[in-house]
Amino acid sequence: MRHGFNRRPRASVEPPEIMEKSRSQIKREMLALQKLGDEMSCLSSRLLPELGLPEEILEAIAGLRALPPGGARKRQVKFLGGLLRCIAPDKLTEVERQFRMIKKVGITKTSKEKTCDSLH
Repeated sequence: MRHGFNRRPRASVEPPEIMEKSRSQIKREMLALQKLGDEMSCLSSRLLPELGLPEEILEAIAGLRALPPGGARKRQVKFLGGLLRCIAPDKLTEVERQFRMIKKVGITKTSKEKTCDSLH
């Protein structure tokens, strides 16, 4: 029998709400935040500050807008997703709710930002 460092510990008997998230769950959440950040880049410049996001995230969104589709844009989306992960979950839920409400009303598109639909 091989004894190595790569052995997984046995499943614990803790309740599900206390157990750690699986790698797959973490990746799904990470991709959802990246998608949210990419969608936020299509929001009008005057409406972004109303979401109450930190300045660093607003700057990352502005940087994302300036990039054409390609590798640099993908890296910026991942960077933005990482910044969004640093926000408290309850605050992030509120920001996402506000963003979805604004998006539903249809205020996201200006003449320059109509190209956002072609990027997704």
